[in-house]
Amino acid sequence: MKKRQILIFIGMLLNVAGLALSDPPALKSGCQWDAWSTQYHDPARTSTSLGCISGALTPVWTYTPDSQDGGSQVFSFIAEPDAVYAIMYWGHCYNVIWGGHPQGPGQVSGLQITYDGATGWMTCPGSSDYGRNDVPSVAEASSTDGFPQSLILNSDIGELTKTGPGTINFGIGPVDVWGQTAADANRIYQVNYWDVDGPAWYVRALDHSGNQIWINNNWGNGRLSQVEPAGMAIDGSHLFFAPNYGSNPFASGVYAFDSATGASSWYQATSPVSDICAGGGRVYLLENSVPIGRSSLVARSETTGNVIWSIGPLAYYGYPPIYTGNQLINSLYQIGIQALDPATGGTLWTSTIQAFQGENSMAALKGSQTLVVIDTNTYIHVLKLSSGQEVWRSSAPITNNGYSIIASGNRLYVHSGSGITAYESLGDLASSGGGGSSSSSGPAASIVENVRVYPNPWRGNQHGGKPITFDQMNGNSTVKIFTEDAHWVKTLQAPNGSVTWDLTNDSGNKVASGLYLYLVSDGSGSSTTGKLSIIK
Repeated sequence: MKKRQILIFIGMLLNVAGLALSDPPALKSGCQWDAWSTQYHDPARTSTSLGCISGALTPVWTYTPDSQDGGSQVFSFIAEPDAVYAIMYWGHCYNVIWGGHPQGPGQVSGLQITYDGATGWMTCPGSSDYGRNDVPSVAEASSTDGFPQSLILNSDIGELTKTGPGTINFGIGPVDVWGQTAADANRIYQVNYWDVDGPAWYVRALDHSGNQIWINNNWGNGRLSQVEPAGMAIDGSHLFFAPNYGSNPFASGVYAFDSATGASSWYQATSPVSDICAGGGRVYLLENSVPIGRSSLVARSETTGNVIWSIGPLAYYGYPPIYTGNQLINSLYQIGIQALDPATGGTLWTSTIQAFQGENSMAALKGSQTLVVIDTNTYIHVLKLSSGQEVWRSSAPITNNGYSIIASGNRLYVHSGSGITAYESLGDLASSGGGGSSSSSGPAASIVENVRVYPNPWRGNQHGGKPITFDQMNGNSTVKIFTEDAHWVKTLQAPNGSVTWDLTNDSGNKVASGLYLYLVSDGSGSSTTGKLSIIK
């Protein structure tokens, strides 16, 4: 009877019993699993997810590249409900032979990390390098089941890579192709903003077989000429392109093209100083950096390009604002976060929190109506979208500095240092009481916020001979460990709030690789749950 009660509790709390390893758990009503499928979340670059992060975040796993991965580091990444896909710097492509020559530092590879933190496939797309302000991006192609069929790597050679086996489908190079990408059910969109050893500048569309449909603003005959910024956003039937050409022959400004045919819809002269986002019949970007270090936040009509409103010049960070539908959110240097009415530019609220200066240091979540922010000291904050009120802050900063964050479902993925850490808002899972944040108030809140499990995932080639540590718990806590299908493995006692697990079961036998669940409870009856992975 006791065993059956445990099985029901774990199954309800985490919604994982009987599910495949890659299946994400169900979320509470109003929250959705969606894909952060490209730079700034979606082709319109809104940086807004349909998921829910309504409060405390618990670390679930950390991926840190090791010698098996070629001593590499993560450069950029996206998230699908069932996996994370990353662009790796160096990786196992370090010694690849391309064109008869060994390729050294600068090689880029693609990596799949499963929902549970295990390393999937790695792929080496020939000669793909990183440098000269390269910002590789990845985007999903069309999908009928909600999961991507392919990834687009626009770093140098620009390969389209199948997500399953990680093999090359076709190249969209030839070489030295750097810039944003996006995709919809019919087309792949691509920007090249460096003229180095390969093609000239351009914005273009391809079909999903790699055939070019149209190309615009194609120019370049001099080596090492650059267009920056050169942001692209797609909303409805239009592709918006905001390049700053400087003294080169094309005119800087905002261009609108028909996304299907490439036909020009309109052009407005200006000097873009950020990427661009779109929504609500408007496009938004930073323009005209005069004086130096100051720029104006401008809203333009999607149909004509005319200015609807403009604010500044102010000390905005050089990134496009977040568009939630009801708010336009941006960050000001040494001032804080500002939420505006997208239609009028009127101020809705401000916060003194200083966002980390990097792309995607903020992410909005429609399901929970919250904003997640990494500040300049790398603490994580959760704010209400309606008012900017803080509802939670991490008790400690992120190690190795947070570079960027993306959100999917109840997950927050943080690019910190050379790797990725996954955090989870357990209170947004589909279960009684909000999905396992606690069974009561008070001490449980500190368990949810502070419990630490490391290393997670535990990797045999990195952590062999070392235990898994549970700490930062309340005194007299108990840790119960279960298999993925909720079979009891072992119970650990932590009278002083810390205990180690030697990866054995109650019989003293070493456990196998896989996903494990843990239940932490203290003497007051408060409890919380989590997951850990063992990879041998």
